[in-house]
Amino acid sequence: MTGSVIVLYNPDFGLLQRVVEALAEQVDLLYMVDNSPTNNYRNIPHQSNVRYIPLYSNRGIAAAQNIGIRHLLRRGCQYVLLADQDSIASPRLIAELCRRHRILSRIYDVAAIGPMPINRHSREPYIGKKDERILRRIEQEGYTFYEAHSIIASFSLISAAALRRTGGMNEKLFIDFVDQEWCWRARACGQRIFVAPDLSMEHEQGRYRRTLGIGLNISTPARLYFQIRNLLWLSRRGNAPQSWKRRNLRKLCYKIVGYPLLVSPRMAYIKSIVRGLRDGLTQQV
Repeated sequence: MTGSVIVLYNPDFGLLQRVVEALAEQVDLLYMVDNSPTNNYRNIPHQSNVRYIPLYSNRGIAAAQNIGIRHLLRRGCQYVLLADQDSIASPRLIAELCRRHRILSRIYDVAAIGPMPINRHSREPYIGKKDERILRRIEQEGYTFYEAHSIIASFSLISAAALRRTGGMNEKLFIDFVDQEWCWRARACGQRIFVAPDLSMEHEQGRYRRTLGIGLNISTPARLYFQIRNLLWLSRRGNAPQSWKRRNLRKLCYKIVGYPLLVSPRMAYIKSIVRGLRDGLTQQV
């Protein structure tokens, strides 16, 4: 049995209707855990296998995912699919992910597998064949797989056994890097993470816009705080890959300079940067 968790936060209900319709027919159970400040029960899609849990406050994506995961494990699900409120699953995506998971599990201790995320604007894959996040390429039963340090949460298929062995999502992180940190813990337990490059899903990192002729994924000031704080927290962790540290610390330098210069409201971004640096350097995760 396969279950799914969608975390909601002030969703676009028209888009959510399409998201749920596409996903509910591919899984046995679907839990929507709502971080919005109000109860949206009347506005959400209702189907026989869909459950809605309002939290009445933003407790973070990790906490909401954990609530849904616990419900699915108690209901006996063998696989848990993490999804988001604005990504629509293509037909048979979940069945194919389950099939690929089973194929790999005949040889490897598989924690999770996900499709290739595609940039919604550039149409380019987020992970290239020679990307430093790819550990190796594997051919198995006619399929190509990439073993990776981590995968994004959206449409990641995780086995119940891996969740029990690794534990849930780290709620102290609140939102950013929650998926990567879980994958690193799973790998530290001897499990493996895979991408199925022939399966894809559209993804967008932040609000895209062009500034001075440069394409940027813009985060809100609050989101920027968590990005900086969590990056500094996790960079001190022994299980964070060196390549991840190098890549994201370079991005941090660009953000510290670029946001105050190019993105409004500048003072709000400056305050978030200062808070993120302070908490990231002085607090422990």
